[in-house]
Amino acid sequence: MYHYVDDKNFLKRAKNFCFNLLNDLEGELREKGLNTQFFLIGSGARNMVTQNENGPIDFDYNLNIISCDNWNDGKKLKESVRLSFNAMLKSRGLPDCDDSTSSLTTKPIFFKDNSSIIFSIDLAIVTENVDEFWERLIHDKR
Repeated sequence: MYHYVDDKNFLKRAKNFCFNLLNDLEGELREKGLNTQFFLIGSGARNMVTQNENGPIDFDYNLNIISCDNWNDGKKLKESVRLSFNAMLKSRGLPDCDDSTSSLTTKPIFFKDNSSIIFSIDLAIVTENVDEFWERLIHDKR
């Protein structure tokens, strides 16, 4: 059964970890000519994080592509983000992310001094088009 996570110390620590990781990712992408901005969405953004029993907690983020050199090559764009994300994960001793259809997902993460709570990061690649509608980059694996 789902319940709200009420460990404010853990939530603050996990969100800070995610912020620092994604902030470093933005810097790495900037060096590759991608101007980006990340933001927390979903239950994490509303401070209503839920957990199924003792299962992992998901923090959902959007990585907004503000500008880049080549908008027409989504595959190359996602690959560039994926490789940079993996480099940031590796720098923290974490394994590579999974490349799902609509997001990049980390393997389970936990703090060594509190391994009872596991979390992961789902990172979707999005942009706002000229009509002010949000578009999400989808990986068609067929």
